[in-house]
Amino acid sequence: MLSPYTSFVAVEQQISRPPEQPLQPAAVPNTRPRGQAAQTFAYPQTATTAASKLFLGCLLLFIAVLVWVMRGPEIDHVPKQQ
Repeated sequence: MLSPYTSFVAVEQQISRPPEQPLQPAAVPNTRPRGQAAQTFAYPQTATTAASKLFLGCLLLFIAVLVWVMRGPEIDHVPKQQ
């Protein structure tokens, strides 16, 4: 039964490895496309800017605390009533 939704599976007629022969693991080289130079920093640049935002937030918080401490105690400028 064939329909537009039928998936066809290719079955190999010639057996490439006998079932009694064990598998032989081998390393597969990770090659890059022709003409592409090796990168010194090979990690993908898809991360967020969370680290820089965290640093900036901590820096601004430190500056705010520094300003608060340097101001000293608040002085009430309203004259006292006698």
